[in-house]
Amino acid sequence: MELTQHATGKHILPTPCYSLCIFTVQQMFSHLEKEISELLHKGIKIMIFSDKEDKFPALTAFEGELLYYYVHDPVQSEFSIIIDGQFTSSQNKLLILFGMGSKFNYEQYLAEHAPATDDLRIEAGAGAGKTSVMIQRIMFLLHTANIKLREIAMVTFTRDSTTEMRRKLRKELYTRFKLTKQIKYLQMIEDLGDMRISTIDSFAKFLLQELGSAGGFGRNVKIKSYLRERRTIIEDILNEKVKDTLENESLESIFKGIPLYKIIELFEKFWNELENKGIIIQDKATKINWGSSNKNSATLHELIQQVFEACAHRLQEAKEQDNAVSLHDLSHQLELFRKDETSISKLTGQIKYLFIDEFQDTDDTQIGIAAWLRNTIHSRLFVVGDIKQSIYRFRGANYTAFDQLENQLGHKMNGISLKKNYRTSTELLKKMDTFFSMWGKEEILVYQSEDRLIGTKNDIPGTLEIIYLNMKSSDLHFKSEVLSLIEAEQSRLADPKKQRVCVLVRMNFQADLIRQWCEERRIPFQLDIGGTFFKSDCVTEFLHLIEGLLYPDDPKSLANMLSTSYSSHPVHWSTLVQAEGNKTSLLNLLRGISPLEKPEDWKKTIDLLRINPVFSVVREIIQNAQPEKRYANSKLQNLNAAFPEKQEQNEKEAQLQEIEYERGLNLLLELLHQQFDDEFVSLYAIARWLRLQRAVNRDVDQPKVNEQEAEGRVLIKTVHKAKGQEFHTVILPFTDSVFRMKRSELLLEKKADNEWHVGWHIRSGGFNDPTYNNNFYYDMSSIEEIQAKREETRLLYVAMTRVEERLIIVKSKGQSPNWAGLISAGEGG
Repeated sequence: MELTQHATGKHILPTPCYSLCIFTVQQMFSHLEKEISELLHKGIKIMIFSDKEDKFPALTAFEGELLYYYVHDPVQSEFSIIIDGQFTSSQNKLLILFGMGSKFNYEQYLAEHAPATDDLRIEAGAGAGKTSVMIQRIMFLLHTANIKLREIAMVTFTRDSTTEMRRKLRKELYTRFKLTKQIKYLQMIEDLGDMRISTIDSFAKFLLQELGSAGGFGRNVKIKSYLRERRTIIEDILNEKVKDTLENESLESIFKGIPLYKIIELFEKFWNELENKGIIIQDKATKINWGSSNKNSATLHELIQQVFEACAHRLQEAKEQDNAVSLHDLSHQLELFRKDETSISKLTGQIKYLFIDEFQDTDDTQIGIAAWLRNTIHSRLFVVGDIKQSIYRFRGANYTAFDQLENQLGHKMNGISLKKNYRTSTELLKKMDTFFSMWGKEEILVYQSEDRLIGTKNDIPGTLEIIYLNMKSSDLHFKSEVLSLIEAEQSRLADPKKQRVCVLVRMNFQADLIRQWCEERRIPFQLDIGGTFFKSDCVTEFLHLIEGLLYPDDPKSLANMLSTSYSSHPVHWSTLVQAEGNKTSLLNLLRGISPLEKPEDWKKTIDLLRINPVFSVVREIIQNAQPEKRYANSKLQNLNAAFPEKQEQNEKEAQLQEIEYERGLNLLLELLHQQFDDEFVSLYAIARWLRLQRAVNRDVDQPKVNEQEAEGRVLIKTVHKAKGQEFHTVILPFTDSVFRMKRSELLLEKKADNEWHVGWHIRSGGFNDPTYNNNFYYDMSSIEEIQAKREETRLLYVAMTRVEERLIIVKSKGQSPNWAGLISAGEGG
């Protein structure tokens, strides 16, 4: 583009809406500084490619905040500019060239500056900076597309991701205000609260509330899991079946000797599989082929169909009565809304742009929602993910999600691949590529030469060490080998304040095993396996407090309460022996112990429960008792007794435990206030709700100290919880576990005519006991074997790509297929 000129002949740069890319030469360089500074202070992003070595010193503050890029090119000889990403073919060649040999990221530039009317399909490799790209794309749209933040919606994978994305957007906007003093960025910060950044559950609820009238729902429509109700319905139907047939048949003939509780658990598991695939049995448009079975399996085959059809009918009745739906119903409901112009008009214009993170882990329902919004209300899409990191197949995720979306849209999206890696040592990336390439050749990982990650950390050494142990992970000496390895890697860290050792495992029980081992060796650790909040000490002790207040005449409830951090006089079990098992004596003994320092204060607290709101009294108990401090003191005493030589380390660990306990208690109170009305809640309602959450809720994570606070702790995580994170050192200790256990299962396959084939297999007991299945099962099982191996390969890929500098793999003996077998394949053996 030509530059305008003053009469003096000096060049005047144009004023773009968002960014300016300048290719310049030394003789013109000095004329640009003032103009570039003015543009930067207006919030315009500047990228300069010049043959001059020296930057503009006064603009370095902008460079650190991604508003100003300077790339030195000693052979740069032409002058040209790009406004808001609108480049010519010759300029595109220059951008590609610079992207190959400098810090400039060509692919990120394309994703950020793509036309506002494009649907974007961003395939972002591990450590490629996808979050930064999403934020910069939003900045581009705000500056060029004449939209507000409230017209953008973003679906993230977890609640933590939602919080983090909102935090990073706020930081970006505040940084722009701090550098430019432009008031518009403060206004955007205020508007950020109106932007819908949510999990798919919350986003689905918003859609139903906006469109619900077409489906007969009110504004108070709810989205529920119906897990507890579904189990009750399955139990009722099976009990009715037993009652109706027991006169002519035995339980043995009905359930083939399988205990009723196991049948109930199996049917719940099978129902989950159906819902994960978005299959709605009561929907007449859904075609399900249950196949057939031999005589031996006929009774179970008929039972499965009868129970599922009856369960679907009763569950639908419950949903209608509750004015609620489950998340898996949503695609079906949206299709009904498509025909209702009044409902569609309510939503049109509200969501002009929809961003979906971790798209490779979306299921058929979520793919359908994205396609529906694009096709019906013309929301522009930005979907980002990496099919090599699709690891939620057990929840119904489909690693072909990108292709499925394009099929439902009826057109190709603007596809961009991000391959520059900002996480891992370049040396280590090259070593890992040997494994990834081999898995690609074996067609167990979608990986070709163009998928190779391009390192940017060229000056940092990288280590990939495989430790061969001639033993199984179940052998006695395996524990000591792993613990010694953890301690050795901890001692290697040059900067424990910034660097972390993380032990990654496939399954929760493996993470818990590492936790137990670390506790025995007194290695400070931080466990993160997800969904453990309602089982934490903080929640357990709070429940004991509530039950102690609720049941003052029950010795067990009183003893539990007096054993918590709410009691200033904790009860030791040896004290209870004095009662010799007599309930009255035990009750009198416990009543003589006051949880508070002064017995009269406890009596006053009990009296207050009769006249004051429950939450008010509970808050006063927490304020007086300070349970987080008592909890930490108890932990410190135990640590000092076990390791008197490590008092400084023990004090630090106790402080972290206090912080985590306090944060957990704050979260619990927040959840209780969301669930109950302050004025009318009862102790009984709180206790009942807490017991239910402890039994079924695995969605809420226990609050942890952040990585800066957790200095010196070994991190223990499942690979699924480590998604999107990075660690200086990664240890993979368990590589001998088989991928697919021989167990009862339900398999599903969608045929070309959109008919679902169902294959089922039920084991009645141990390996030598009879098994039952339908005619589809064995062919579908062979396909499942291949898919399971591919899923596990992707899981190992994710685990390996979390590392920054040191990757340690413990290769032990075990029956293939397992991770050890994948490592051998990657080694070429």
